[in-house]
Amino acid sequence: MWTIPNIVSFDGLIEQNDLYAFWIFAVASFTDWLDGFLARKLNQFSKLGEVLDPVADRLYILTAVVVLLARGLLPLIAVVLILAREVWLAVLQLRNRKLGYAPPKVHYVGKAGTLLLLYSLPAIFLGNLEFTYAGVFKSLGIAFLWWGIGTYWVAGVLYRNQMRQLRAN
Repeated sequence: MWTIPNIVSFDGLIEQNDLYAFWIFAVASFTDWLDGFLARKLNQFSKLGEVLDPVADRLYILTAVVVLLARGLLPLIAVVLILAREVWLAVLQLRNRKLGYAPPKVHYVGKAGTLLLLYSLPAIFLGNLEFTYAGVFKSLGIAFLWWGIGTYWVAGVLYRNQMRQLRAN
C-alpha cells in the first residue's frame, strides 16, 4: 500500500484539495456543535451519546491535526501539545477506571478548548487558499489553535483534579 507512487499520489492529492478539506472539517465542526445543541434543546441524552461525542471530537481533532501537519500548515509543537494532553488524560482515566471510577464530568473549559480547536482547524485550511481574506482566516485559525491548546491543557488539569477528588473520597 505505501509504495513510492502511492505516497507521491497521496501527497499531490493533499496539496490540491485544501478547499475540500476545509469543507469536510467545517461541516464536521458544525455537525458536532449541532448534535450537542439538539441534545440540550430537545433534552435527549443517552449513555451512547455521552461516550461517542468525546471520541468523535478526539478523532476529528487527530485527523485534522495529522493532515495539517502533513501539509506543513501546523507547527509540530502544536501537534505534540495536543497529543501529549490526550495521552496524559487517557493514562489517568485508565488508572481511574481500574480503580472502579467513572470518567470525570465534562467541564465547560474542556468544551471551550475543544470548540476552539474544532474551529481553528478549518480556518487554517481556508487560510491556505488563495483569495483576498485568506490571511485573516489563517491568522484567526492560528490564534484559535493556540488559545484552544492552552484551554485544552487547563481543562486537562481540571479533569486530573476531578479524578484525584474521586479517589480521595
